[in-house]
Amino acid sequence: EELTLNEALLLSYAGRPTDALACLAPLGELRDPRARALSALAEVPALVATGRCVTALDVAGRAFAEQTELPDQIAIPGPEIHVLMQIYALAECGRLAESEALATVAYEATPSTAPSDALMWLGHQLGRCALLGGRAEVARRRLGEALARCEENDIFGPRRLVLSSLATAYAYLGDAAAAA
Repeated sequence: EELTLNEALLLSYAGRPTDALACLAPLGELRDPRARALSALAEVPALVATGRCVTALDVAGRAFAEQTELPDQIAIPGPEIHVLMQIYALAECGRLAESEALATVAYEATPSTAPSDALMWLGHQLGRCALLGGRAEVARRRLGEALARCEENDIFGPRRLVLSSLATAYAYLGDAAAAA
């Protein structure tokens, strides 16, 4: 079961959301809370990518609630990852104010001792919300902070996502040189 969940996760993050969902389908209703948390890691982004953002939001909310009841897990992100997924799903639903409010609360509640990528991802989502809401200057600032965290902590893969959004913010601001 866990191998199938990992396969679905890889498919989801490899840009194959329909294949990820197809991989998860035969598993049916999972009984183990850890398995449900792992499943959500693959299912939520796949649902968002296929236009089922409200369903993704529900899955992420349930996964967060369930995983917070589990003891610390090995080889699985903490339950806070599901909050990040809720922020993403809300933004993709067009519920930008709710997404930004949740991201702000999470950002402000995250201690400086948290893993270095936590504040980077939250900053990225705050920047995305601002960008999607037409607030390019706020997006530039938030995404610039996220980029700095990527560079300070050698977070290479997500750096590309941040740079892409940051270039868009600069383009909206009319700064072609910075966008390039």
